[in-house]
Amino acid sequence: MEFDCLECGACCRGDEGWVHLDADDDARVDASAALERIVVLMDIGNGHMKRTLRMIDGACAALGKTTTGVACSIYSDRPGVCRELSAGSTQCLAARRLHGMTAD
Repeated sequence: MEFDCLECGACCRGDEGWVHLDADDDARVDASAALERIVVLMDIGNGHMKRTLRMIDGACAALGKTTTGVACSIYSDRPGVCRELSAGSTQCLAARRLHGMTAD
């Protein structure tokens, strides 16, 4: 079965801290005002902070609705974790199941 990310967005949904950034994303954040606006620091305890994308109502702030589904407003600047996930992958199917979407 083939999956279309523009109809889904399941991997963009989760709790605060769901879409995390790492050091490899620094250049993307520095170069993208749109990405920089939705990056937040999250306290993960013991004085440690991590950068994540802001979540609004359980979805990444960059996920927007379109007339036919959803789209990422920072797609060309998206973090590495987003770039690594592919439609139909194990992670994709798990996200779809978690959010009540059929995975098969």
